[in-house]
Formats: sequence, C-alpha cells, structure tokens
Amino acid sequence: MYTQRSVLYTQRTSGGSRKSSAEGVSYNDDALSNVMGEIMNTKMMRLRSVIVGTALLAGVIAPIATAAPASATTSLVSIGDSSAVEGNVGKGRSISFPITLDAPTSLDVIVDWYIVLDNASATDLKDFGGGFRTATIRAGRVGAFANVVIYADALVESDETFQVHILGATNADVNDHMAVGTLIDDDSESTSTPILGAGGGSVHEGNLVMRQGKIWVTLSAPSLTPVSVVATLTGTGVGTDYKAFAKTLTFLPGQYKKVVPLTIYPNISTGGDRVITLVLSGTTSSVNLLTPSVENTIVDEESSSLITSIDDPRLTAEQVIRAQALIDASTAAMAQYAGFVGQAALRSALIQRGYTSIGDSSTGFEHFLNAAFYFDGIELDATKIESVVLQRQSDGSWVLGSAMYMLNHGDTMANVPEIAGTFTTWHDHQNLCWNGLQVVGFVINGVCTSGEFRATPPMIHVWMTPQVCGPFTGIEGTHGGSCVH
Repeated sequence: MYTQRSVLYTQRTSGGSRKSSAEGVSYNDDALSNVMGEIMNTKMMRLRSVIVGTALLAGVIAPIATAAPASATTSLVSIGDSSAVEGNVGKGRSISFPITLDAPTSLDVIVDWYIVLDNASATDLKDFGGGFRTATIRAGRVGAFANVVIYADALVESDETFQVHILGATNADVNDHMAVGTLIDDDSESTSTPILGAGGGSVHEGNLVMRQGKIWVTLSAPSLTPVSVVATLTGTGVGTDYKAFAKTLTFLPGQYKKVVPLTIYPNISTGGDRVITLVLSGTTSSVNLLTPSVENTIVDEESSSLITSIDDPRLTAEQVIRAQALIDASTAAMAQYAGFVGQAALRSALIQRGYTSIGDSSTGFEHFLNAAFYFDGIELDATKIESVVLQRQSDGSWVLGSAMYMLNHGDTMANVPEIAGTFTTWHDHQNLCWNGLQVVGFVINGVCTSGEFRATPPMIHVWMTPQVCGPFTGIEGTHGGSCVH
C-alpha cells in the first residue's frame, strides 16, 4: 500500500532513479515544429498546457469534477485508419480518413490535421510538408474526411505507410488523434494487365447518429474495356452495427476508382471492436485481383482504454490513493485564489505571489511560471507549484484553470514518476523558443523563429475546471495531443 511521506515534496539529483509507467504519442519533431509554427503565425490556435505532479499531501477539500457538462465543446473527435491501392497512372488518387464526432454539436467543428511520413516518401503524397490542413464537420453532423492525394507509380515495391495527426479542434475535444494510412503496392513484374484491389481502415462507432466511412476499390490503371466486380460486406452485426452492402461495381473505360460506403449504426453497448470484411468476387477476366478480401474495423468507443475518472475499476487501490492525494493537495493550494474574480484580479494575485505570464493569453490558456519554484530542484510540492494556468471561458471570462507541476531540468518522459498509470498524463515541449520566461516563437526547420530553444521537462496538470478526459488530461505538447493516453 501507498505510505504517505512525512514531507510534502521530493527532491532528486539528475542521477536519481524513478519508476515510469508513462505512455505518450510519438511525433515527428520537425513536422510538428513546422505545423505548430504555422499555427502560431496564422491561426493562433489554443496552446493548452496540461501540467501537474505527484503532490503527496492528502487534503480535505472535495475532489474536482472529472467530466465536463453537456455543451458544444464536449463532443469528442476521432480519426480512423485508411488505405488505398497505389495505382500506376494518374495523380488524383486519394485516401479518405474518416473524422467523426461522438455526438453532433450546435456549432461547426473545425479540425486541423497534418501528415507525418513513416516509410512513405514525400514523392508518394501530394503537398506533403505544406503545413496543416482543415476539415469541417458542419453543425448537426458527425463526420467529415481528411483526404490525402497520392501519386501513382509503376515501381515494384513493398506497401508504404504514413500518419495523419489531428493537431487540434475548434468546438470539440480530441479523442483519437492519429490514423495510419497505407499505400498498397499494385505493381508486378509478371503482368501487364490492370490490377484490382481495395483498401481497408477503421471508423469510430459513435452512440447517437449514423456515420459513414469509405472503402476505395481501385484499378492500377484504367481499362480500355468495362471492368466489373461484385463487392460484398460480410461479418456479424449486419443490420445492427452496419448497413448491408452487396453490389456490382462497374468501371467504365477511363475510370479507375469506385467507393463502397461503410454506413455505421450508433451503438452504446460495450461489445468491443467489430471487424467486417469487404469481399471482391466475380471479376472480369481482363484484370488481376490483388485483394480478394480486406478487413475494416468499427471501433467501439464505449470499450475505450481511456481512464478519465478516479472511480475507474482498472485503477489499483494505491493508484487511487496517490491520484486523490494529488487532487486534494492541489485543490487546497489553489483555494487561495478563490476570492479573485476575472483575469485582471487573478493576474494581479499571481504576480504578487511571484508568478510571471509566459505571454500566451491569446491561446485561451494563459500560463504563469514561478521562476523560484521552477529552478529550485524540488518536485511535486503543493506549496511550490511551478505553474498556474488561467482559462478563458466560452463567455469570454477568465477563471483559474489548473495547477501545473514541472519536474527537474534534465528529466525526460522516460522517467516520470508513477502516480496512477495512464490516468495521470504527462507531457513536455520540444519546440518552444524563449526569451527569458516568455515564449516568443517555435522551432521551424531546427531554428527558432525568435528567441532561443529550451526543451521543457515533463509536466502534468491538475485541472480546477471540468475536463472531458479527466482532471489530469494532457492535451498538448510532444507527448500530449489527445485524450488517448
């Protein structure tokens, strides 16, 4: 069992050891730096920093809420995997990644996304490196697509992959931020006839309204004569989880792509992910069939691995004690600001206590840093909280957002302390440029736009405001970016 220490903080040299159970999202640093720099310069997206730590003081103040109230900003947006046959003629082929909400909102949801290469090259994807792009889910709807245009080639090679990352969303929070795209090679040294194949992927299920994915069936090259194939969706759950589909697809001369709609019915049960199969059969003799069948996954969001509440049964008794102690200690420490209402009053109170704004209020989350606590070598002390965050509300007012704990300089995500597993989410920043205590730019192509680069140590939030992913939610930073821990 967890034993409360007689001191309120931990102090450790750079050579100290510590158990780690942190899980994070790995980003391509250069791509992320380019995209974040563009956002700062052109869109001023919110920089939501989620920063807290393992305070070891058990308090008596009631825990903060772990679920946001129903509003236009509490819907969760996710992106699903996708793949497509590469082709060997034409540069207008595309892979469509389904972007879906778990519930419709009364406002348009604007989703910013960008591409990160795996073993695919920049010559395989159109406009790679062109910064972030947007997809808009209209008010009342639950879906849109991120369309990535691919270049065809006639090279005999292995399949290639890349990633599509959701960088942020307006009027929604991010649940599943990353999808994998696969370019299926359809070239062969032994055939000169067109090759027919289909891509697979995944769609998030949702629990309120129908949503739709796309499965592309394509020819490597247009045929001079009509080509037909029977496409059938098979698997359990037809009529309840997804709409049946069985149809003959006909490619007229000059055509090379057809779409099979994957219509998903809402479901609130926790039955797990559902795998369905697209079967291609009965092709004309003028083509070779590359993929007779391809699997697609309906992701069950109710069976998600997210831990967003301290009541989650997957947490151990020790993890619950540690997480609750951190919540209680932080809430007690932040109680001193309860009498200050509005941005000006809160700013003044923080300045009087030695905090300085890092200059990011335009993002909707203004971070204040206490240099004395930041450089004192003391970690996770509720009486020496390194940073405090003010949060702008939908009506324009400002409130106390969170307490933020920062580890010692030199610490990395590889050795963050164990508090409550994936419930307590850490993140850091590897692309910020500073002038003193002010953030003045981002690293782009390895160079700061202004100021000097300083990597931050790992950080963790304890939110005083409700957050849909829980009181420790990590939303931004190199190891943040998603409700998925």
